[in-house]
Amino acid sequence: MMYKILFLFIILISSFDYRISGLNYWDEALIVLVPLYYILVSRKMTIRKKQLHIWGTLVALVVIGLVSNMLHPEFQSSGVAILKDIIAAIKFPMLAILLMQNRNSDQQNRITHDAARISKVLLYVMLATAIIGYAVNIGVYQNEVRFVKCYKFFFSHPTFLVSSIIMMISILLADGIKRNRKELIVAGVLIFLTGRTKGYIMIAVMLLIFMVKPAIVRNAFAKLSGRIKLKKQYLIIGLVCVGIIGYVLGKSKVVDYMGWGLTAARPALYIVGFQLLKDCFPFGSGFGTFASSISGEYYSNVYSMYHISGVNGLIRGNTNYIADTFPPYIYGQFGIAGAVTYVMLLIQLIKYQLGRIKSYDKIVGFFYLWIYVFVACSAESFLTNASGAQLAVVLAVYIGMDCDNNPENILENKGGV
Repeated sequence: MMYKILFLFIILISSFDYRISGLNYWDEALIVLVPLYYILVSRKMTIRKKQLHIWGTLVALVVIGLVSNMLHPEFQSSGVAILKDIIAAIKFPMLAILLMQNRNSDQQNRITHDAARISKVLLYVMLATAIIGYAVNIGVYQNEVRFVKCYKFFFSHPTFLVSSIIMMISILLADGIKRNRKELIVAGVLIFLTGRTKGYIMIAVMLLIFMVKPAIVRNAFAKLSGRIKLKKQYLIIGLVCVGIIGYVLGKSKVVDYMGWGLTAARPALYIVGFQLLKDCFPFGSGFGTFASSISGEYYSNVYSMYHISGVNGLIRGNTNYIADTFPPYIYGQFGIAGAVTYVMLLIQLIKYQLGRIKSYDKIVGFFYLWIYVFVACSAESFLTNASGAQLAVVLAVYIGMDCDNNPENILENKGGV
């Protein structure tokens, strides 16, 4: 029951956290609650030796960020901003590592299947609401019209609905592609109704999953988890297909954004981020200084010093677009040293979990969710806002991994951490 309630909370939280004061800090609270759960309730926490490498990389990232702050104190003088940004940066990897605990195959399959059943109900409710709301104004559509009116359900924005649906799709894929095909199609229809480009890309990826023979995908994914030899042509074909999909669906938007240069928020963040990377080499501007909501709340001097404080969405008191992209946050704040470290951190997390998944369907769901992460990060700070906490829970708990009972690979703490 606990897992079912947690799943409902994770999928629907973005539909009401903005309505209740203080609830928007739920993701930060989770960083405290998860360790406390292991210490006070379960009194048992398993730490695998390979996880220590991930913890080490995460610590290195924090150190690089703090060194950047010390070398460039002119950018951010608020200690609170620095602390908040540290929490934002470590939130996803920390929760992912902590939540990747031992579960045997039967328990993991049960958790995944229960989440899939809940997802089916939610998707049909969302579909019914979309149909009713299209005819009667019940507040589930935005005024914005793309191909159709943009559907948001009861979320504050369609992008949050897309993220929740993508997470449900990953669970349905992990539970069984064939058995959940109808609900996957329903999910695709709902994503189309949101009118988001990243959603269209993920619909195309899902169609690709339907069309490609399982044996081909199984062989390719199995190599990445260290089980059989990868046939290079399969990987190349897959990368080319994803690349073409992204290019076709995203080209016009990228050209449009970059054509604005320093006069629009998103391209300005990319451009100034590269300037910071060059000017602060090999480090960056430091925590709380650039391309994050925190750098807007505790207004960083970077924006005025690099002459973008007058750009719409980056103006003091009006920073609506300041966190509309993720790569500049990494290479701008942490420089080339931090960017390499962060990429290593993500690779370690992916390899660690992937090497412990045996089910073909779970591997597909795992990769589908990660593809979305990289797509979403081009247009939002996905890994540092609340969606990063949602991602960590879905990946670690509801897709999960098979139990590894090798005592040589486990460091176990009982009676506390």
